[in-house]
Amino acid sequence: MEYLVLLGIAVVIVGFALRLDSILIVFLAAIVTALLGNLGIDGFLTTLGESFVSNRSVALFIIILLVTGTLERNGLKQAAAALIGRAKGATPGIIIARPASCVWSSPRST
Repeated sequence: MEYLVLLGIAVVIVGFALRLDSILIVFLAAIVTALLGNLGIDGFLTTLGESFVSNRSVALFIIILLVTGTLERNGLKQAAAALIGRAKGATPGIIIARPASCVWSSPRST
């Protein structure tokens, strides 16, 4: 019966396999785990709030989730795929030399 709480992991696996929204998957997995662990919605929100107040890294985690969701909604995956597509012929030497050429370029005359 204690293994039933691990159903939240199955929610994450199925959600990612179906390519659903990542923030929604994590949130649903947390709620499923809380409900199956006899925590309830009140207990889940209380635990989340107490963790937020006592541990500031939870605030950082929530901010990262919000920023990630916003970036994904605005096309982060497509922009990353386009960037990787443009660098298809790049070699390690080109990747290292290109930023270095910007830093060590000749000084501009003013």
